Amino acid sequence: MRKLTALLCMLFIIVCASAQKVVVTGKVTDDKGNTIPAASIKEKNSKNGVMADNNGAFRINVSPGAKLVISATGYTSIEVVASSVVNVELVTENKALSEVVVTAQGIRRRPKELGYSVAKINTQELTNGRSPQIAAGLSGKVSGLVVINANNSVDPAVKITLRGYRSMSGNNDALIVIDGIPQATSTMFNLLNPNDVENISILKGGQAATLYGSQGINGALIVTTKRGQKGKLKVTYSTAYNIEKINIMAQFQDKYGSGSHYAKGFGTAGYKPNYLDRMKDNWRSYENQQFGDAYDGSMRPAGRTLQDSSFLNLPYSPVKNVRKDIWNTGFTYNNQVAFSG
Repeated sequence: MRKLTALLCMLFIIVCASAQKVVVTGKVTDDKGNTIPAASIKEKNSKNGVMADNNGAFRINVSPGAKLVISATGYTSIEVVASSVVNVELVTENKALSEVVVTAQGIRRRPKELGYSVAKINTQELTNGRSPQIAAGLSGKVSGLVVINANNSVDPAVKITLRGYRSMSGNNDALIVIDGIPQATSTMFNLLNPNDVENISILKGGQAATLYGSQGINGALIVTTKRGQKGKLKVTYSTAYNIEKINIMAQFQDKYGSGSHYAKGFGTAGYKPNYLDRMKDNWRSYENQQFGDAYDGSMRPAGRTLQDSSFLNLPYSPVKNVRKDIWNTGFTYNNQVAFSG
């Protein structure tokens, strides 16, 4: 009788304990609605846990009011309060994406697996200053990378060196590879829209561009452009307004006028001993050199005399900011619209 009573008490305790558990069912998906197989579902501060099946579904018994910690590789883990049905959406962890770089021939590797120096610039860093040229967006972001503008046009030609100057007469430009295709010149690189670039891997080491042969001896810039992604339709709009103005001008003297060596030399007929007279003879209004006499404000002919003997008379005095006024202020509007999905 005593054994029967003890057995009944134990069964009663087990039934009561089981009655305190809550059955939780649900499904784990990503931000695009795709299921996440083998996701981990654990009861917080407990060893109780299960894994989601191939369809992302799970079932777990937890204590009332418990919290569930749901995680998966490559996603940010979250905590939710347990209820009868829990459907969870995990967000992709950006840290996992930044650990992969594109090397020669489009091969993807982790930085710790590489035996040479490599840097990576993503689209956020590239478009941070809203520069209309991709080369200008790279300037100052990678150590050892030198970007030189050959001119100041709207679409300037650029010279990119990555490993310094190795040759006095040969080519020192870094190799540019766009989506796995090596470029003979930087023309296509200049035409790329910075907003269309997903990332740029900069391979500095000599071994980094081994697969490209002698073309990659000066390093390589591996450009990966954006691709369409499956999911909801997204519309992205960005605008930028840039102002370009000359920053530094060379210092020019404004005491003497234009001229060259036109005065008679020493020992020749017509030589004038007074150097001021010789400087006046050196003056020519159409000369680029500055060997004329000192400005005095007198009226002098500007330019050559025409066939009808007419000429333009102007004060012989310096014109303030005559060289700086040649440069206009540049304005650039850049509007971008992108569709994905």
